[in-house]
Amino acid sequence: MGIPFQFETVHALAVLPIATTGKPTVPADDCGTPPAERACADCRACCIHLPIAAGEVCANAKPAGVDCPHLTDKGCGIYQQRPESCRRFRCVWHMEPSWPQTWRPDRSGLLCLREEIDDGLFAALVYEIERDAIARLTTKPILAKLQESTAVIALVNLQRQRQLLHGRQWVEPAEPAVRRPHFLRPIRATGTDAPETIRDAS
Repeated sequence: MGIPFQFETVHALAVLPIATTGKPTVPADDCGTPPAERACADCRACCIHLPIAAGEVCANAKPAGVDCPHLTDKGCGIYQQRPESCRRFRCVWHMEPSWPQTWRPDRSGLLCLREEIDDGLFAALVYEIERDAIARLTTKPILAKLQESTAVIALVNLQRQRQLLHGRQWVEPAEPAVRRPHFLRPIRATGTDAPETIRDAS
């Protein structure tokens, strides 16, 4: 999806009306099993650091690094009536009970996403949400754990540049077997282990 990532003045995000009818069910995670119940507690990483398409939670697009207009000092101000896209979202830490508390995004400085990019093929996108988080001691075990369940890992650094960390070339087929993911775009790489800057994450 076309999301602006430039560092620029962002106009006020126009809040959409909240749908209050019905109670959406909590879906299965990307592996087809019900997500473990983990408390986000004080973590607000996804509310701030993820780009969100127009019409999802705001009338216009929310760029990465900009607070959701519903975010308050106490968390989501519309949590009980939050949009379906927010109800469905799970970062990898939230889905994986084995990941320790020190790997939580607001503590590790890394927000990890995992999505199916083709039939049975999973990839991970790691957002660096704090300066030099990629150099912390917790980063190496986090990336090693992601490699166990994904074929491709890419990093989006604080400059919004996308960099390949692990994996080989993959190009989205003309008729993909699964719906195109929200956050992971086709990743083209040389197949080497050396990190390579792919392009701006725009």
